[in-house]
Amino acid sequence: MIKLIVLDIDGTIMRNGKTNPEDILALKKAMDQGIVVTLASGRSSSSMHEIAANIGIDLVQTPIIGQNGGQVFYFQKDLTPKFVYRSFFVNDETNTLFELAKNKKVKLFAYTEKDK
Repeated sequence: MIKLIVLDIDGTIMRNGKTNPEDILALKKAMDQGIVVTLASGRSSSSMHEIAANIGIDLVQTPIIGQNGGQVFYFQKDLTPKFVYRSFFVNDETNTLFELAKNKKVKLFAYTEKDK
């Protein structure tokens, strides 16, 4: 018996910036049968709320995985995330990664929650 469906967003539940209404309908049918549906994505919490709400995920009760596993959170009633898990690089680790990428000529994608 299926108890949980975990979906990626980009290229899975969303293609070309849009969700497929047939996918949403199928997920809502699964939820009506008691199956928990949630998201796991490389995206941050701020870009996942609208998508989760569109699918019909219970934002207050269902944990969502963001930043490729670096965040696990629920949304509070005011729609701000309540983090239950967060993993960060410390400055020395970040500096080492950027220096290695520069020396090896590797493209590196990163984001920050702070300006500095």
